[in-house]
Amino acid sequence: MKIYLLFNKNNQTLVSATDSIANFPRNTFLVKEIDTDTLEPGMKSFNLARYRWEGDYETGKLVDLFAEKKSVVLEQEIDEKYYSLFFRKYNLEHIIFRLIQECFSTYHEEKVFLLKLLEKKQKEIEFYKGSENHIYETIQEQEERVAKSFEV
Repeated sequence: MKIYLLFNKNNQTLVSATDSIANFPRNTFLVKEIDTDTLEPGMKSFNLARYRWEGDYETGKLVDLFAEKKSVVLEQEIDEKYYSLFFRKYNLEHIIFRLIQECFSTYHEEKVFLLKLLEKKQKEIEFYKGSENHIYETIQEQEERVAKSFEV
């Protein structure tokens, strides 16, 4: 089986991966053909989520996250995790009602809990940033990578 990695012609950034380039207009993208049998010999199916492209068209490479024992961690995922923890403990409607009721005065219990969550979140971020087994990507880095992929 073959997959095709499509790169922006102007800046050589990865745009997408596909199993067929038949429906793409010629000369729209730079294309790298990857034989999946060489990546996962003997496998009947191919798991693209296992791989990540690092670099540009010329100098980049396909990284096997499983083989290198790495995982991709996005800042947005960590944010959502801690938002969820906070709003699981404190109902959003309850907080809004108290804000209105007390004209934005400080709520000690929620503030203490929130500060503890933010401290724990920062420790988790620092762990992923310093880890050799994770690729930490901020929201800004993620947005820049996506935007760069579609530059004209």
